[in-house]
Amino acid sequence: GGDEESSGTIVQEIKDTSIMQDDDQLLTHLGPGDGISISGGLLIVHHKWPLRASISRAHTLLDIAKDSGRAALALEFQRRAGERRTFVAGWEDKVWDERVWDAFEAVTAFLMDQQISSSLVYKLAELKPAFYVLQQEDLIRLIAHQILRSDSKEARKDEEEVARKLAVLLKGHRAKGEEEKFNSDILIIANFIAEVRRRKRNEGRTVA
Repeated sequence: GGDEESSGTIVQEIKDTSIMQDDDQLLTHLGPGDGISISGGLLIVHHKWPLRASISRAHTLLDIAKDSGRAALALEFQRRAGERRTFVAGWEDKVWDERVWDAFEAVTAFLMDQQISSSLVYKLAELKPAFYVLQQEDLIRLIAHQILRSDSKEARKDEEEVARKLAVLLKGHRAKGEEEKFNSDILIIANFIAEVRRRKRNEGRTVA
């Protein structure tokens, strides 16, 4: 199969790539056929981050995506201090019949509109050890309870709906071991992207 890599914050490309049709595959010079798979490494860094290091890390993320299985994206947010947040999922991967990247876009939108708070994201990260012993409905109920307790500034959507999408993200990581079964890094990434989108929107600019 073929693979692509990119660097930036163009999150909408996640959805665009995931719905490629056979005719579109010709445009990537990969040829038609069901055997074609596309993986990617997407790195989000500060604009002053060294270019050579960014390119090197993007290559590494591409390898991580390939190693996780076919047709996957490895998404990473790296702060200037060096903290890394990494998440890997297939374009069409689903949890409870919901596509992981659709849940990612939805949660990012909830955060951007402040229907859920940034503090909730970090609270869920703290609670991650408790998730391993919970069944699906119990996990969703726990997250919904945390949503009700969080300090959101805007009118909130149905807590169960939002909680389900958060749970899908927490479980959506392509884990290699039981210790990686739940990955809260994707919530931190979504929160960062939401903050950027909200800031640009308030400045009257459009962000992809």
